[in-house]
Amino acid sequence: MLQEARSLDRVAAAARLRTALALWRGPALADFAYDDFARSEIDRLEELRESCIERRIDIELALGHHDDLVPELESLVHEYPLRERLRHHLILALYRSGRQGDALQAYQDARTVLREQLGLDPGDDLQELQTIQLKMRHKPFGLYMKWLEGGDVGRQVLFSEGQYDDQVQVKLGGKLSKVLPTLKLDPTGSMAMKESRHPVTEMGLLQLAELVLQYRRRDLLHPQGVHWEMIPDQKFLDHVCDCWVVEYDNREVEKVYRKSITYIDRKYSLPICVKNFGWPAEGGDFADVAALDEATFIEYYGYTDIEIETRLSDADFDKGNADYKFRR
Repeated sequence: MLQEARSLDRVAAAARLRTALALWRGPALADFAYDDFARSEIDRLEELRESCIERRIDIELALGHHDDLVPELESLVHEYPLRERLRHHLILALYRSGRQGDALQAYQDARTVLREQLGLDPGDDLQELQTIQLKMRHKPFGLYMKWLEGGDVGRQVLFSEGQYDDQVQVKLGGKLSKVLPTLKLDPTGSMAMKESRHPVTEMGLLQLAELVLQYRRRDLLHPQGVHWEMIPDQKFLDHVCDCWVVEYDNREVEKVYRKSITYIDRKYSLPICVKNFGWPAEGGDFADVAALDEATFIEYYGYTDIEIETRLSDADFDKGNADYKFRR
């Protein structure tokens, strides 16, 4: 029936595939599930059934049945968590149903499961290091980001103040870029900030400098519990910097960060690298300070190849830019 469905129109093909799937009764060759001679045939039949399901859902999506498919796809993804195509289907059905936030959450879930179970992305206990191309204009605020290494390679993010209803335009990378259209997210919403403590509207060297100053001004109000050290003539890549190390005694002084290291570029007088460390779990035992820092490393921001003198045009923050993918 699967072969016959290939030659039919969509409505008839979907009906034929539903009929074929209705004939399935429980696991294939269940009476021989533990016999070696039947293993390959069981695997073949199971793969055939799953391919039939995926083909039917392909057709149903093309027919516009996305709302009806969401509950079924959620159940199928739970039953077959490593079937990447089913996850693509769920993301697309959610998006077409007007549930962009849920679609992005399903995408994040897919990345997490596939990375942990199949090792499709490098696993690490620390936050993954990502290299991102960044273009930014401060007035009016505009930002374009493209992931070059680490994380979701190929992802593009665009924000232009006063444009596009002040929403962040997100085009995901990888295979899902062909499935999921451009997402439009509130820059301060939970989905837009899922991978960051700060919204994209606070990106950039000037914003980072202001954030660092806010913390340091606050620290000056604490005569006890905050320790400072300035280490001159340090290097971040090829930049000569003054390195500031701030450490806190306890969570009452600073809830999130235990330690912060900031590299201030001598040429630009701006922070070009920040490393932040959180608090260890209670009862943690560490051989030395290096081991403690490694276990509690939570954030890293570093700016390289800085071109402050380069003037950007409106086209750099236009989603219609031919070099970007937001139109697709």
